Amino acid sequence: MRFGGDYAADCTASRRPDTDRLDHEGDMSDGSQQRDVEAATSAAVDRYADALLDAVLGLAGDLELKDLLARIVSRARELTGARYGALGVLRSDWASTPGPRLASFHQVGLTPEQVEQIGPLPEGHGMLGLLVEDPRVLRLTDLAAHPASVGFPAHHPAMGTLLGVPVRVRGEVFGNLYLTEKPGGFTPVDQRLVEGLAAAAGVAVENARLFAEAKSRQRWLGAAAGLAPQLSVDLRRAAELVAEGAFAADECRGVLVSLTEVDGLKDAGAEAAVGDLDPLLGRSLPTAPAPVHLTGAELAAYGVEVGHLLVVTFSVHHRPLGLIALHRDTPYRADEREVVVAFASHVSLAIDHALNERNRQRLAVYTDRDRIARDLHDQVIQRIFAVGLGLQSTLRRLDDRELNDRVVGYINALDATIVDIRTTIFSLQHEETGEVRSLRTELFAVVADLSEVLGSDPRVTLVGPLDQRVPEGLRADVLAVVRESLTNVAKHARASRVAVRVTADPSARRLEIQVDDNGVGIGEDRHGGHGLRNAEVRAERAGGRTRVGLRPEGGTRFSWQVPLPD
Repeated sequence: MRFGGDYAADCTASRRPDTDRLDHEGDMSDGSQQRDVEAATSAAVDRYADALLDAVLGLAGDLELKDLLARIVSRARELTGARYGALGVLRSDWASTPGPRLASFHQVGLTPEQVEQIGPLPEGHGMLGLLVEDPRVLRLTDLAAHPASVGFPAHHPAMGTLLGVPVRVRGEVFGNLYLTEKPGGFTPVDQRLVEGLAAAAGVAVENARLFAEAKSRQRWLGAAAGLAPQLSVDLRRAAELVAEGAFAADECRGVLVSLTEVDGLKDAGAEAAVGDLDPLLGRSLPTAPAPVHLTGAELAAYGVEVGHLLVVTFSVHHRPLGLIALHRDTPYRADEREVVVAFASHVSLAIDHALNERNRQRLAVYTDRDRIARDLHDQVIQRIFAVGLGLQSTLRRLDDRELNDRVVGYINALDATIVDIRTTIFSLQHEETGEVRSLRTELFAVVADLSEVLGSDPRVTLVGPLDQRVPEGLRADVLAVVRESLTNVAKHARASRVAVRVTADPSARRLEIQVDDNGVGIGEDRHGGHGLRNAEVRAERAGGRTRVGLRPEGGTRFSWQVPLPD
């Protein structure tokens, strides 16, 4: 391969000592001397061309951007014979955002010890900034003599000659290639070689970028695909699962996911943070239909001092589901923002599908509960009631006093069973709406929470219009008293059976909580426990009273009574 024009002239100039030697010998004709000069020039051009071709081919197979940038610098040093080389990659927003102009700085020639002694990497000011502001080739024989030179930091090696060449990608300056300390200085040939390498490097960088974008897109799509089945079976951990998936896909400093704006996810993990975004938990971030990018002072206002924060909203069918915030050192390019938006769209659909599936399952459960409740009411209760009536009519025919008392006991047991079944029917038919839960549901939840520590499931009987007549201000006391009384049973009674009865009696304007157990009974230190004292305080505050005593059949009976408002 040959280069014409200026390249041949540059190579001819570099071979002048050889031509002088040929003139001095004087044993050749002018024609043969000219042919030798042309041959020497052609050989030099071929040599430089081969070297440049080897350097370009060496860049072609490297698709990892970081490794490619280091290889570009190494190839430029080999082509020119420079002692030191570096490639400064520009920040995409350096012209509009204060701070360092360089996103990264890749250098070759300095030892790790020298790099550590010199300190922080250049930011793109001084001589390095000259090419940033005016991206044209710069070739100097005395770097220190240039007006833009500001000297070197301590422990920095001396550098005199300089060759700086911009590297362009798609017509935009990606960064600048700097070469220093070539014995004898850099020649026009060196300049042309490095310019050719820079052009090839721009293509290689573009290929590496496309490869990196493809890998990034693959990671994000894989994360979105993996989240769909997880969300369908574990929606309560939605925020945590999405945050972990995004953190792995973006390889960033931190991720925050907030789903607090969704009514259907109130009982799910509303917020989760992975990495360094814990300070943002519970804080309101700005959102918009398009991605929001925060940096500098805007980001510092949220307690994050450095880096860039990208905020993207989750939404489906124009219904907001929350947001995801990603934090990293470098700004997000347009293609990266598009990938995050696509991820958010996939996750939004997965969450919406999981919510719909959960609602479908709940509807099936509620439908089944309604059927069971109807069967209990229409069949079981009616049959028990009929049996009770039959036993009552039989009482008039019984002359045996002992047998009469026994039948009365059976009738009372049937009546209690009917009350229990009606309580069960209510709990089966009850469906929660919004955030407000009925007192009956809350009581069942408290008992269920303590069943494990009690060692058995307490028998629960709820009588009267609890949800209608117990005021909101008294609900917390009722729940606390039931919890404290059952906790006392678990700690001290060693009981195998526990019964809880909560009665709202509108005619007597009284609310009563009664807890019976078959344990060892209450001791002399009945007033020493905090739970009992708390119950007494709650009763006195509501104008009621608390009683604790032994049951005739063994165990303890706890009674808590307060008046109900009209």
